[in-house]
Amino acid sequence: KTGKCLFTLKGNGDGSKSDCFSPDGKHVITSVFDTAMIWESTTGKLINVLNGHSSWFMDISKFSPDSKYVITSPQDGTAMLWDVLSGKKLITIDLEGGLAYGINWKDSMIFSSNNSMLSFYNIFTGGGEYSFSSIDSNGYIWLLSNGYYMADKNSIAKLYYVIGLQTLGFD
Repeated sequence: KTGKCLFTLKGNGDGSKSDCFSPDGKHVITSVFDTAMIWESTTGKLINVLNGHSSWFMDISKFSPDSKYVITSPQDGTAMLWDVLSGKKLITIDLEGGLAYGINWKDSMIFSSNNSMLSFYNIFTGGGEYSFSSIDSNGYIWLLSNGYYMADKNSIAKLYYVIGLQTLGFD
């Protein structure tokens, strides 16, 4: 109510790049360089240090709606799911060189982009669910994890499968 600083979070080095409050308001996550930190929001006490990434954080550090989990994803092509209270890493998701751009906790999905390919992964299993590739402004292809694909009629003519040095078209 006074606008006075209550406390300063110590240990953020040159400043944090990706900060957010947990939905229940009890915790704050900050990140600097390749490390994320979870703090109590009312006292500024450091709860957990989350190590394991190998690149800078820019934007993706998000709590689950129930505030039990947090997912981190800097620029190293991975995403990691953590237990907030214990600080235990639950899973590492290989984004296959892509960068994470969004998290959908309702459907347990994180999506990443690598060039023109959008890929969707399950947050809790790390499995690739499907990928989306835009052929051009008139066509699209969904590549499913079971090996099947879905495409609009404009893209079928542009879809090719390569076996060794042989290129096969689909009709």
